[in-house]
Amino acid sequence: MKVVLRKQVIQSIDAYKKALENYPITNERRHDKVNNMRAALENIKNNPTSYPICMYKKMGQKFDEEGEPLNLNLRLFKYTDESKSTWYFAYLIDVKNDRVVITKMKFYRFVTEDKFLQRTLDLMERLNRI
Repeated sequence: MKVVLRKQVIQSIDAYKKALENYPITNERRHDKVNNMRAALENIKNNPTSYPICMYKKMGQKFDEEGEPLNLNLRLFKYTDESKSTWYFAYLIDVKNDRVVITKMKFYRFVTEDKFLQRTLDLMERLNRI
């Protein structure tokens, strides 16, 4: 199985690497941090179904009117680096082409969704369809 990164994910990893320049770490350490992240993503292919179904709209999931996820093939990988920074990666398992496609990368604080706010937004979206 092969791991494929979508363009947005590649750009996000590049932005992460660039952001690390603002911290007092060596170029070698910055390079290691990015390589460790990439290695963790590469390891998803070893057991892609072991990670949970993605439950976040901000990571690309869609839900039915009862709040159940529509894409059961969209999974969520949580990566925490040595400095305890956590990133979420959404990915799809493409069995037909024997690959894992990483579709989104976001810092975890930008992913969590307020349940009340989300229910309100969902209701507004349904009302707009009427």
